[in-house]
Amino acid sequence: MKLHVEPRIVKIWAQFKKEKPPCSIALDGYVKGEPRFDAKGSYANFNHHEDVDRLATRSTCCQVHVAIKQGLIDNYRTNGKVEGNIFVNDPDQDTSLAYWLLQNHERILGRKSEPLINRLVNLIDLLDTTAGVYPIDPLSETMRKIAWIFEPYTNARINGRLFKMDASEMENVIEAVNERISRHVMGEICEIEPDCRYERIGGGDNWAMIKK
Repeated sequence: MKLHVEPRIVKIWAQFKKEKPPCSIALDGYVKGEPRFDAKGSYANFNHHEDVDRLATRSTCCQVHVAIKQGLIDNYRTNGKVEGNIFVNDPDQDTSLAYWLLQNHERILGRKSEPLINRLVNLIDLLDTTAGVYPIDPLSETMRKIAWIFEPYTNARINGRLFKMDASEMENVIEAVNERISRHVMGEICEIEPDCRYERIGGGDNWAMIKK
């Protein structure tokens, strides 16, 4: 499947189907609105940001994981070869993992199951669904591994480059993260300490914390 990165672009469902070729998949906010699939042309939208109950809706990577298990890829085969176009507007953790799953669908088709893949999808699902505030010890072994896998994205966000990146730069981040996902699910043990700095941006009962 071919990746198309269009930084900060957001489409609506009708526009996506009209403008994009058959066998196209939108990930994590590229198409605004609830998850959808149209078998006529094989258009799919995996998203959990608008028009949904956030806590009751799976993250994009988890939606993709379940869809692959349920036969999604059969809709993207031409003469036995899997073909399609994947559209994204951001290289975040959820998007990058969803893309990796689509590119490595043969590892999770049907009854195939790899514990490290399942564990990673489940964890990113919990973290992304809750905007990163699911209660997990940030210094645990699990979170140190997650910090290493997604370090290319985290670094781009922390230093401010993310919001100015062009398509090729975002694609480089996704590919770098995907390479680390592949190493992780093959059992390679790599860890770094998560950046847990925060900044208080409010007061009283209505305060919040954001990572720098």
